[in-house]
Amino acid sequence: MDVSLQETNEKLIEAKREKLLAKLTAQHKDLKKNEAGKVVKDENNEIEELMDEIRKELYNKNVDSTKVDRLQKYLTFSIGNHRTKAIQNLLEEVRKFKLSQKPPAKFSGFSFSKYKNEVIHGKNLEDLSLRNIENCNLEFDFVPSVVHIRNIKNSSLKFTKCDRSILLHDCENVHLHVAAQQIRCHTSKNLHLHVATRGAVILEESTGIVMHPFRMKHKDGSEIVEEDNGEWKTPRDFDWLAQTQSPNWRLASEDENTWETLSF
Repeated sequence: MDVSLQETNEKLIEAKREKLLAKLTAQHKDLKKNEAGKVVKDENNEIEELMDEIRKELYNKNVDSTKVDRLQKYLTFSIGNHRTKAIQNLLEEVRKFKLSQKPPAKFSGFSFSKYKNEVIHGKNLEDLSLRNIENCNLEFDFVPSVVHIRNIKNSSLKFTKCDRSILLHDCENVHLHVAAQQIRCHTSKNLHLHVATRGAVILEESTGIVMHPFRMKHKDGSEIVEEDNGEWKTPRDFDWLAQTQSPNWRLASEDENTWETLSF
């Protein structure tokens, strides 16, 4: 065979091979794209079905907590998703429903000014209300159920543990040390949250939030160890739904993280 003819044939074969390879590659990409789209579609359908089930249970006044927990997990991964607001609204409906089903809470209420290194005594698993506290350094030697904190300024609050939730409203320049199920901050600024969580940290209309690990010791030097899922490292900022870092909170540097020792 003529050498030039052989080279021409080889080039034609190589061109056909490259064309076939390109076609197969394109088909593979289309397949992966279709599979990814199917996964997203399936997940969206699953979320919609779950939300519909919860709505029906709300109507029937019998909400399954495990379904609510599943929906909260979806919310963790859906920041920026068009469905985020709908999930938030439904969870808020669930929260209001649960509050309406609870018997009247037993409250311990405190209001102080300029108390330094004061230990506050109370009853375990009762709700606690703290209002209008300024320039104080307070320690709490009991485990409250829910803590309502409103209008606290330039103060430090130290708990060993809160059984359920910490709710902060209108607070400024506060260091909060606590291990809790959930922490919610509303209309507050310049907070240092030294926390361990079993649930989540939620921010609404709050700025200048600094997140620290919970590092606490008893008077005898023994470390207080509480369950911590690490969710405090990524607070859910309901005023920032973009995928980028929210400007309203940051993680503290290691130099900013300190150990605190209780007086009891």
